[in-house]
Amino acid sequence: MIVAHQRLPIAAVLLVASSLSTAAQTCTRSGSAVTCDDGRTGMFAGDTIIWPDGTRSSTKRHPSVIIGNPSSVIVGPGVFVGDGKGGQVPLDNPNSPYKQRCAVLDGVSYCF
Repeated sequence: MIVAHQRLPIAAVLLVASSLSTAAQTCTRSGSAVTCDDGRTGMFAGDTIIWPDGTRSSTKRHPSVIIGNPSSVIVGPGVFVGDGKGGQVPLDNPNSPYKQRCAVLDGVSYCF
């Protein structure tokens, strides 16, 4: 019989194992076309994956935007932020279905 203090570590291991399997999806590239195991498709441009809804996944965070809890934020069209060079770029919706999981392309995680 498992006692209460033994259940917590077992539950923690199961939670971590299940979250790791859904946290990232392996993607492949053919030219600039990107296809992921979960069916997502996009275009590779430089150091960014551009998804069909216009959102982008990159390897690093935007330098001037911090969203503490992305799952509680929805960004609509027409929201712009500075690009660090005096210009503006559209702010991606962190709740886009294309950004729910990190895309792993050639061993590199595109989580931002």
